[in-house]
Amino acid sequence: LQLATAARLLDVTLLGTRPLHSARRFTKMSADDPGTQTAKKWIDAWNARDIEVILSLYDPDVRFVSPRVAAAWEKTSGRVGSADGVLQGVQLLRPYFQQGIDSIPDLRLNLIKVLHGADNTHAIIYTRESGSTVAEITRLGPDHRIVEVQVFYDVVA
Repeated sequence: LQLATAARLLDVTLLGTRPLHSARRFTKMSADDPGTQTAKKWIDAWNARDIEVILSLYDPDVRFVSPRVAAAWEKTSGRVGSADGVLQGVQLLRPYFQQGIDSIPDLRLNLIKVLHGADNTHAIIYTRESGSTVAEITRLGPDHRIVEVQVFYDVVA
């Protein structure tokens, strides 16, 4: 059993006659799939500083988790964000996003890549004006709006 597992990990059969993946079918996601379209609209809306378009990409009941939400809570003495880093609902995203737009005059996002997962999940990888790299793991609902977000930063300020 361990040898078979090792052989699979090495992507060869025990007999060495054909790679295990030869019967698999891989599909490259197109640029017009919903996850990529949403990511591009999202990046463009942030770069245009258009809060209405940004918010329109989220489901009204979105769950948004980010360490910067907690940082904003501390920085604004509890006026924006939340102590636990979680915002539930688009109405709580508005002041958080607006505070970001207002406080970062040179805000600029550069899309690096959109990775596709199961259950309509995507990882949006981008860099910011600061040079920081960010990964936003999103899940889209049936109407292609964002229903869940988990944000990861290389630097949290």
